[in-house]
Amino acid sequence: MAQVQADIAGIGAGLLALTLVTHVLQKKAKLRDRLRAADPSGVWMARWHQQFAPQEIPELRSPVVHHLDLGAHALNRLAEGRSPWLAVFFAKQL
Repeated sequence: MAQVQADIAGIGAGLLALTLVTHVLQKKAKLRDRLRAADPSGVWMARWHQQFAPQEIPELRSPVVHHLDLGAHALNRLAEGRSPWLAVFFAKQL
């Protein structure tokens, strides 16, 4: 197996690893090419998808403030002006 150089290495490619990588890259985007994740599956969230497939849950479904963005209300800002349904949905979540 070939060795890969990395300044920051994460073990695993699950939800916590994805959250950590998201936070690091939002703060220091220049680290993008210096960050590596190691997981036997070789893809992000493989185990999560495998475990949730029997329940037919293809996507993460969380309350408005529980997501990968650093800003707690980033989903609210994304939804603003996109759809009246989204505005109603997000208003109920706050």
